[in-house]
Amino acid sequence: MELHGENAFKIRGYQSAINSIEREGKPLANLNLDELQKLPSIGKGIAEAILSIQEAGSHELLDKLMEQTPKGILEILEIKGLGPKKIKTLWKELDITSTHELMEACQSGQVAKIKGFGQKTQDSIIQALEYKASNQGKWLYADIEQAAKALYNRLSESLAKDKVAIVGSFEMEAEIIAGLTFLIGSNDPKESLATINKVNGIKQEKSKMSPYRWEGQLEEPEIHLLITIVPTKDFIKQKLLKSASKAHLLYPTENGLPLGELFYKEKFETEEQAYEAAGLPYIPAALREGTGELDWVKTHSLDELLTLEDLKGPLHNHSTYSDGKNTLMEMSAFCQSEGFEYFGIADHSRSAFYANGLDEDRIYKQHQEIDGINESLKPFRVFKGIESDILTDGSLDYSDEVLATFDYVVASVHSGLSMDINKATARLLKAIENPYTTILGHPTGRLLLRREGYPIDHRAVIDACAMHDVVIEINANPWRLDLDWRWVRYAMDKGVLLSINPDAHEKAGVAHMKFGVIVGRKGGLTKAMTLNTKSREELASYFGDRKRKKQ
Repeated sequence: MELHGENAFKIRGYQSAINSIEREGKPLANLNLDELQKLPSIGKGIAEAILSIQEAGSHELLDKLMEQTPKGILEILEIKGLGPKKIKTLWKELDITSTHELMEACQSGQVAKIKGFGQKTQDSIIQALEYKASNQGKWLYADIEQAAKALYNRLSESLAKDKVAIVGSFEMEAEIIAGLTFLIGSNDPKESLATINKVNGIKQEKSKMSPYRWEGQLEEPEIHLLITIVPTKDFIKQKLLKSASKAHLLYPTENGLPLGELFYKEKFETEEQAYEAAGLPYIPAALREGTGELDWVKTHSLDELLTLEDLKGPLHNHSTYSDGKNTLMEMSAFCQSEGFEYFGIADHSRSAFYANGLDEDRIYKQHQEIDGINESLKPFRVFKGIESDILTDGSLDYSDEVLATFDYVVASVHSGLSMDINKATARLLKAIENPYTTILGHPTGRLLLRREGYPIDHRAVIDACAMHDVVIEINANPWRLDLDWRWVRYAMDKGVLLSINPDAHEKAGVAHMKFGVIVGRKGGLTKAMTLNTKSREELASYFGDRKRKKQ
């Protein structure tokens, strides 16, 4: 609607309706016209549009606008930093209707010459287009997990005589998956290939046929698929070699051979046996990254690593007080029913106007409600937190008097993401120095496959957190997974606690803690170094002692 210059009042009406629908969190599928109009911000026109979507999958206004919009414009709308007004300018002034044409116009310098754009905007468009192109065909681990495991089950069932394993990046639980790789141990590769071609949901690329290799695609979701067939006697060897980083395989063993060479030369019945031959405890595939795990395991036990069951409660969550879909009571009762000891609310702060951030009056109201919930649900406890925006100068967006009313403060950046590494780092360092900052939230602000995080000096930020006793969040939302697992070991070495937080905006989002545990373990995160493995009483003491110490 913005792209085609529709009436501004009409646009605001649709925006208000969307916000209302998301905030209510109520299923619309079985509501009639009158019931829809009882929802906040839903008038007759939008209610009729919703009914049309239910019946036909679209509605009249959308159909009209789609007919007027070149298909490539929809792709351009997904580019970070380009809103409908600028896209309309590019379309009308330079006749750009695809990302390919946009890249050519940027590279030739035409975009920078348009009024309201300039060189900086042009450079950021090029960067966004390159980032988008580099991630084509890639998936988040969380989005591909069920489909990959379902295909494994189908292959295992069809190839009952063979050995079947998922290997590669999925087996290593990488946050981004470019393709699925399966390993088949078979003594009759011809029969195995014929069987694979009968498996539902996969499509072979005939041009890449080979006697020991099947290549093609998983059809839903669409992702590259590679299946390698090896003799059964080599199955364990190849499984080890195909599910570890180069750095892990180059690690020297007791007899001087690199780990990978030992795996290749010897014959093993199990993976555990192979590590035993190297004089090492067994290392799960997800940890085989060559980032210190082999030295660490010599003096520690894998039992020390964090598990999902160790977490006693989530500490970064949102409710209908800001931009969540469920009420504070609903979120709290749900977490209690899931067996957690506590729930931490960290709704958006007042600077996050786009997310209905809390002003001081609403904070007071929320705190009163929390007191009531704690009384009704005890011994379960709701901790009073806030996700306070880090402003561009590094300060938090409440006064010290307001910040002091919370049990803890999650300090996060949500705007001004285009700073260079020096300014972005300085901004975080000032926020970390604030005595009321308890947890540094999603440190780089990245959205995997959507946008890069803003550049920061990770060592400087982690060192500052160590100095000021600030916890660092591993934001478990599958789009974030931020702090990156590659910095977990450094943080622990510096004595910095980490907190696995789902950033849940609805009850279902709490389950994302699973993905935070996965990336935490990849970095070697232990139970002892995880904030929310503390019991309810321990966490209350931790927050209280820290506040008293800082004050």
